[in-house]
Amino acid sequence: MSYLGEQLRHRHSETVYLDFSKTSMSFSQLRAKMRGTLDIVWVIDWIESIRRLGLGKFDFVGCTGVLHHLKNPQTGLNT
Repeated sequence: MSYLGEQLRHRHSETVYLDFSKTSMSFSQLRAKMRGTLDIVWVIDWIESIRRLGLGKFDFVGCTGVLHHLKNPQTGLNT
């Protein structure tokens, strides 16, 4: 998602990266670092926890390769 953060660099925006995998996040952080300073909030947690995290509302959600990893895919989809 760092490409989206890059596109929004000069806008009043914020990108939230949510992942349960520290390894995946470290690769994304490396890609973001290569693109320069981006306003990204990095969160290690499960998507089912998003409501209790208090991250607010989102205008756009990009989600890939997630549902098949969830403990309860239907709960994640409903989130």
